[in-house]
Amino acid sequence: MKIENSRFPSVGATLQALVAPVVMILLIFAGVTLSLVLTGTLSQDLDEQARSQETAASALRIGTRELRALAADRVRGVANDTDSKSDSIAEWAAEHFGGGMTDAFGAVYPVLFGANGELLYAGDERYVGQGRAFGDLLAATRATDGMPGIASGFIAVDGMIQLAAASTMVPAESAPVQAKGAVLVLLHPLNNALLGQIETDFRLRKLTVSANADIGERSGIFLYDLKGEELGVLSWVSDEPGRQLLGKIATPIIIAALLAGLLLSSFLRTAVRTTRAIRHGEAALAEIDIALEKSESKMQTIIDGVADAILSIDQQGIITSANESARHILGYELDELVGSPAGRYFGYGSPDPGTVGDGTDLPGPLCANPKAPSIEYLELTALRRDGGKIIADVAISQITYYAETVAIAIIRDVTERRRSEETLNLLSTGMILVARDCRILMANRSASRILQQGQGLTMIDERLAAVNRDQARTLRQLIENVCTGVHEAGVPAVMSIERADTSRPLSLMVAPLHFEHQSDESSVAAIFIRDLGVRQSVSAEMLGKLFGLTPAEARVVVELVKGKRPQEVAEDLGVSLNTVRNQLKQIFSKTNTGRQSELISLVLSGTAFLSTQEMGLVADSEAVRLTGS
Repeated sequence: MKIENSRFPSVGATLQALVAPVVMILLIFAGVTLSLVLTGTLSQDLDEQARSQETAASALRIGTRELRALAADRVRGVANDTDSKSDSIAEWAAEHFGGGMTDAFGAVYPVLFGANGELLYAGDERYVGQGRAFGDLLAATRATDGMPGIASGFIAVDGMIQLAAASTMVPAESAPVQAKGAVLVLLHPLNNALLGQIETDFRLRKLTVSANADIGERSGIFLYDLKGEELGVLSWVSDEPGRQLLGKIATPIIIAALLAGLLLSSFLRTAVRTTRAIRHGEAALAEIDIALEKSESKMQTIIDGVADAILSIDQQGIITSANESARHILGYELDELVGSPAGRYFGYGSPDPGTVGDGTDLPGPLCANPKAPSIEYLELTALRRDGGKIIADVAISQITYYAETVAIAIIRDVTERRRSEETLNLLSTGMILVARDCRILMANRSASRILQQGQGLTMIDERLAAVNRDQARTLRQLIENVCTGVHEAGVPAVMSIERADTSRPLSLMVAPLHFEHQSDESSVAAIFIRDLGVRQSVSAEMLGKLFGLTPAEARVVVELVKGKRPQEVAEDLGVSLNTVRNQLKQIFSKTNTGRQSELISLVLSGTAFLSTQEMGLVADSEAVRLTGS
């Protein structure tokens, strides 16, 4: 890394580079602040307008309820009045509805219509001859099923908007005949008296009712008749708390702007001094350049000394660097690896022909990917230059350097370890390596199958445990004693694990594994598991190879191992008993045995170390490696 003088900007460029961001930040801050203030004040004004609209609507709803309640009360009154002696409908209506009615907002005017819509009585002369204005209201109050109907809403009478409530009457029998089915209408004009009362009660200012929908800067709500047609607008002057607040904080904002200008001026002076300091730091950076070169050389030496191969790979899957261990593990020279696709050397899966090294330039599994996990672990197949293939554990870290994502792959050759694991899978005896805390480090195929069955032994949170609670405690204590050396040396550490599904238990033997420089906390125990409930099975082909038996003789031995008697063997094989006996004589001679029990013991002893699952005698699933140590 070299630092050149041309990389240092001039004083003017430095000032521009330093001042421009600050000025931009100040402008953005001022704009954001002003926007927040204006938005806040506008929001306050809108909230106040919405509140006042809800208040005005509530006032009208209250007036409507008051008027409906008054109409219903008067209708009940005439229904219960049996003492009335009036003969004419006008006198009867004046008696019951005259005298000046009032509600919470002032004077209310009654109007009485007959069952056919004719005007019978009017509490005020302005309503005489205005029957057409009441048509919709009367239609909405027609009695249904003998019950009086009631309706309310806004109507326009002679150009004035009225708050109206109407109810059909069921008067007493003594009432005039015209009162039968009549409709009582109570009217409250939206006049100055009513509006003044609403202003006082609900704190609204300058209420007016207008037929013109254009209310300017005032707030308002529309008034509709029973058909939904617009009659006019109720408007008022809303408070503007936001605008009032803006007037109060305008002065502090101006003062803050002046202070910001002073701070900017001070910053400019500081920027000039900083530029001079940059010039003086040029020599210091040159010294840092030399130190960085030494540091890079030292780092490369350390990386080359790591036993694992280390590769850096770009987003196109091209290897950009490699350490010395990569050359030893893969057998390629560094200049061959660097610049070539990683897909030429690595692929997924086990080392089968065609998985890697097929000459393609595809990126393969090793490739920088910004969307990949920060650390990823893979098992890959690697191709050596000599044509050999190895199994590699690969840890991939995604790092970003100068806005470019690079994959760092740390590669370890685990071919021998995988072969050792597969060798253990050949054993018919289950084997598990556990730590002192019962954590499972490794299990072969036979042991994995027993754990998956969950009968007697199981795995809980990656720890070995017995299903039976008492036996679980005993097993934990046995492993603890073996790992710490408490168990008597030379005496086998064994125990039986009972199972619910069979009368035959699992037989366990626990042995310590000692390593050099090992502490008690890192002690490991090997557990050998024998399933006493599994009947041994052997292959006729394998017996023929071991003892030189003919296929027919080998089949006889297979049936005897299953526990059958010679007569049963003859029946199952479809031969005579004498044939079986003659074959037995030949078998005894070839195996140097003299009795059937001796023969079976010899056969089982000779094949007991082999896993029947691995040899293909009994079909089973692949081995499960529970954890890696």
